[in-house]
Amino acid sequence: MKKKLLYFHNGKSSFVEKDISILSEYYDLKEFEFKTKHKFLVPIEFIRQFLYLLRYLNVTKSVIQFAGYHSFIPVIFKKMAKKKVLIILGGTDCVNFPSIKYGSFYKNPLRFFTSFSLHNASFLAPVDQSLVKYEYIYQNADFNGQGFLYHYPKIKTDYKIIYNGYHSYKWKMKEKNKNTFVTIGANLNSRFAFKLKGIDLFIELAKDDNVMLRNFGIKATEQGIISLSQDQRTFQFGKNKRKLFTIPFDENPYSALAAWFKTDEGVEVYKTIEKKLY
Repeated sequence: MKKKLLYFHNGKSSFVEKDISILSEYYDLKEFEFKTKHKFLVPIEFIRQFLYLLRYLNVTKSVIQFAGYHSFIPVIFKKMAKKKVLIILGGTDCVNFPSIKYGSFYKNPLRFFTSFSLHNASFLAPVDQSLVKYEYIYQNADFNGQGFLYHYPKIKTDYKIIYNGYHSYKWKMKEKNKNTFVTIGANLNSRFAFKLKGIDLFIELAKDDNVMLRNFGIKATEQGIISLSQDQRTFQFGKNKRKLFTIPFDENPYSALAAWFKTDEGVEVYKTIEKKLY
C-alpha cells in the first residue's frame, strides 16, 4: 500500500500537473488547491485548509508548489506536530520587482507569509540557482540582487536546486520561416506579465531600425570580441579592454552600441569586428 502524501498548490499549471503525475506513481497523493484569485476570500481558504489538514493529521509529509499564503498553515502544522514540509520554489516566491509590482516579497501580507514559510519549512527545492541568490544587473529600477537569500539572508533552511524538466520532443518545429520566432507568455493582461515576460522588448525591437546592428553587437559580445562592463555602462574592445564609449544613462546598451556604430569612430571599429566575426 502506498504511503499518503499531501500536495498543496494554488492553481493547476502545467508543472503542477506534472508534479501530481510523478508523485502519484509513488504515493497515495492527496491534493489541495488553495484558491487565491480573490484575495478577500483568503481567510476562508485558510479555514478550509486547516480543516483539511485536521482530516489528514496522521500524514507526516507534505509537498508545496511555491511559497505563499497556501504554505503558511502546513508549515504551522509542521512546527506543532513535527511533520515534514518540502516547498518547491518556482520564481515569484523568491523575488521583489517594485518597478512592475511583482514578487511575493513585494509587499505585505504576502511577504510575511512567504518569508515565514521559507524560514520554517523542513526543506526548500528552488528550480534554479538564481532563485537562491544572484546579482541582478538587467536594469537599474529594482534591487541589485534577487533570490530568497538576498532578500532574507538569515534563512537557514536547507535547500537543494532541482531543475524543472520538460518533454523536448513536444517542442520541435517541423519547419521554420526565416527571421521568425515563437515566444509564449501567459496572462499577459495582468499588471506585470507583459514586462515580466519581456514582450515589451520584442515590440520595441520590431520597431527598431537598428536591429541588425544590435544583433551584430550581441554576436560580437558573445564571441568575446567586445565586452560590456558589469555595471552596463561601458563597452570595451579586445583583450586589453580598451574603452569604446560610455552608454548614455537609462538607455539599452545594445541600442546605444548600434547608434555608436554609425559614428566615424564606430564605423572603423565595426569594420574591424566584422573581419573577426566573418
